[in-house]
Amino acid sequence: MAIKCPSIDGQLATFKKFQQSLSNEKLLHRVMCAKECSLGKSTMDQAKEIAPLFTGIWELECLAQEDTECEAYSKVQEAIANPSMFVLKPQKEGGGNNFFDADLKAALTDPLRREELRTYILMERIFPPQMLAHHFREGKHLRATSMSEIGFYSTIFARNDRKNRDNQQILVNETFGTLLRTKGSHSNEGGVNSGFSVIDKPFVVEELKPFPEGIKDPQHAIYQALVDI
Repeated sequence: MAIKCPSIDGQLATFKKFQQSLSNEKLLHRVMCAKECSLGKSTMDQAKEIAPLFTGIWELECLAQEDTECEAYSKVQEAIANPSMFVLKPQKEGGGNNFFDADLKAALTDPLRREELRTYILMERIFPPQMLAHHFREGKHLRATSMSEIGFYSTIFARNDRKNRDNQQILVNETFGTLLRTKGSHSNEGGVNSGFSVIDKPFVVEELKPFPEGIKDPQHAIYQALVDI
């Protein structure tokens, strides 16, 4: 018996194009209708709960076609006017491939790049909360204002029916770990292998407690508490 790992379905699901497609609430609802609902809720209710988890994502096909009526065209104009609020991404991973700020504006306004930009997506930029963190790289210690991004390792094992895809059976679908990346807040990119961020580990607490009065640097108090542990 041969098992494809990853399957073409699993590999394609990681593409940003799929993220962009699932940000459409109607399509998300249609996908969720393919299987029975969990938690006793209707698929429409679940789709409405999940939809806000996706940031705004737009494909740029219409840019090359000069279609001024499509939604993406108006978002491109908005991004040109406010480049710090968006990011331009290709279908690649690992960091070092995205356009931000002035570079984003230059790419969107360059008529010679319009055909190339068909393979990119325009995303609303996410601004995570910042914190003080201690970085260790190449034996050196750096204390800097930082931000983190967390991902979850998961495994899925399915039995497919080549003749009828509706007969697909999900045998295992579980999460089994996390990947936390932390980078300096000054860096736009976040890849570990490309040197922009470092591997981190979540520190889970039962509840957040107020800081004592008189503490001018709450983040310092957090790290001092961790050192004391």
